[in-house]
Amino acid sequence: MAVGNFEFVTTPVTISNANVELKEHQDATSTASGPITPLASNLLLETDQPFDIEFTWDQDAGSFWMAGGNWSFDVWLEEMGPGEGGAHYTGNVAAIPVDGPGYTFVLNVPLAQVPTAGLYRVTVGQQFNSLGSPRALAMFADIGLVRFFDAAP
Repeated sequence: MAVGNFEFVTTPVTISNANVELKEHQDATSTASGPITPLASNLLLETDQPFDIEFTWDQDAGSFWMAGGNWSFDVWLEEMGPGEGGAHYTGNVAAIPVDGPGYTFVLNVPLAQVPTAGLYRVTVGQQFNSLGSPRALAMFADIGLVRFFDAAP
């Protein structure tokens, strides 16, 4: 789990308890193995399994939400070592104009978009947009290094 860093510029909004987790994607055909959090023992994902990036936060927004808008989410994977590559995943969700705890957005990375085996630095961003433009409310976090590996046949 990573805690977001916040950048606010004259925006009357409070975001708290912001977290990000990488998890193996769960559906009717998969088996549970738990969340991927920044602990040396479990920052491993198999290349033959889709995964999710789950953003959670609480908000106290006041009149901020009168402008409407949406949250956009970015996840960057930067491969470490020779032949560096990477991946970029994005998602959007309508901003809910209600104060309260427990907002969640899950960005699913399908099997066809899972990176090749290797070690990757994972960083994430969350940005509020309204009236067609990014606004001065953004969060980011460095998840750290995650190892993608090819499972035994």
